[in-house]
Amino acid sequence: MPMRLHQIDLNLLVVFEAIYSQNSITKASEILCLSQPAVSNALNRLRTIYDDPLFTRVAQQMQPTAKAQSMIAAVRQALTLISSSLDQSNSFDPALAEREFRLSMADVTEAIMLPPLIQALSEQAPKVQLQCYPIERNDLLREMAANKLDLAIDVPHGKNAQLRSLPLLEDHYVCVLRPDHPALRTTFDLPSYLSLKHLHISSRRQGLGHIDLQLQRLGLKRNIALRSCHYMLVRSLLLETDFAVSVPSRLAKQLDLAIVPLPFYVPMFSLSLYWHEQANKDASITWLRTLAQQLVTAE
Repeated sequence: MPMRLHQIDLNLLVVFEAIYSQNSITKASEILCLSQPAVSNALNRLRTIYDDPLFTRVAQQMQPTAKAQSMIAAVRQALTLISSSLDQSNSFDPALAEREFRLSMADVTEAIMLPPLIQALSEQAPKVQLQCYPIERNDLLREMAANKLDLAIDVPHGKNAQLRSLPLLEDHYVCVLRPDHPALRTTFDLPSYLSLKHLHISSRRQGLGHIDLQLQRLGLKRNIALRSCHYMLVRSLLLETDFAVSVPSRLAKQLDLAIVPLPFYVPMFSLSLYWHEQANKDASITWLRTLAQQLVTAE
């Protein structure tokens, strides 16, 4: 008897595509936010419907059968069409919108991006809310595919077919000190820089930062007297001590302290915007991406 559409739970096809793309029931369950037994049960139902194993376990991976391979293109096309027909975000009015955006940013990125972004949202989208938290780079795709994360702002890194990206900004590093710092009374050169006590801001407990990696290449090392994960303390600490901090110039300008060029070459600080391919048709996320680009360009 021919199979009829009403006989199939279309959610099963979503499970089928997830297993096919991830080659794993475990990873498919994570992306779909389902338990592994639920995904396994859905696969068993599909096997009964199609009278085919669809996937076989080979070396810890779920490999598609010939039947599954013949199905995948049509299934993906169907899911895309259904998703498009259900998409309620073809238009977006920021002035009226009541939604929450979830962004992943590192500490320095928050310090640079959030002040102008919050100001712009208060003027253009007063009912929009933000959640900002750092997501490990290896987890970005999974979080976005599961619709738990809308955008990420991160340093450029390896590409993935499901992640879209575009350059956001480039900035140069500078050294910041209090205006009456003794080091400013004479020529600020490399020995001057290395003689200072440095504040290093990082969300990581250990490991070299951008500045330190470059100094290491020169066979040099600076004195990091304090390592912290909070930018809030930077200005007050520098005003009360002889500490120095090396940060992108956009952040340095916010501190309203003395700024001097670094006396050695350091590669530019670069940031890119990342989003999942499924968000390409979400007008609200497109609007937020455009706003972030405009804010960076305006400075």
